[in-house]
Amino acid sequence: MPSITDRVKITPKTGFLFLGMILAAAYYATVDSPNSPNATQIASLNAEIIKAESKLKETEDRTRDKAHFQDEVERVSETFRLALEYLPKELDVQDLLKKVYSESRAAGTELSTFKPKDPVPKDFYEELNMEIGVRGNYPQIITFLGNISKIPRIINVRNVEITHPILVDGYPTLTLTGTLVAYRYKEKTK
Repeated sequence: MPSITDRVKITPKTGFLFLGMILAAAYYATVDSPNSPNATQIASLNAEIIKAESKLKETEDRTRDKAHFQDEVERVSETFRLALEYLPKELDVQDLLKKVYSESRAAGTELSTFKPKDPVPKDFYEELNMEIGVRGNYPQIITFLGNISKIPRIINVRNVEITHPILVDGYPTLTLTGTLVAYRYKEKTK
């Protein structure tokens, strides 16, 4: 009995070609055919791959955005923390009077009036208005206002009026009147 290798050697080449064509047709009919169950399974798997790739890209974009948003939140939190240093929760009018009086003396002016008014509530803060009157010459008054602006909290001066100079001991003296406005952070109540 001849072996398989001997049979392969004596078989004509067209027989192998014919056998290959039959196998290719069978493969196409079962695997590669558009109507085969495998083709629909392959198509659904390809659709799942496309969905998964899309979801992966979306997740990667969110991850990049998340890092950006975290940086932004950290910057805003730092800015808010710094603002709270200038916008304290507690503001003692007597403490502020001492600071204003000290700055007035340092500038060489005389603090003639200091009248606190009721706080004015705003969105997340309160305005504390204080009527002030200061006497001195022009450079002293400007120095006083400059010193007030350097107090480490937010203080504005509004409704400023300066009188005509009056000679006192041969020197022109002005009187500045206005409103000092300090701010206090208020926590929202739920």
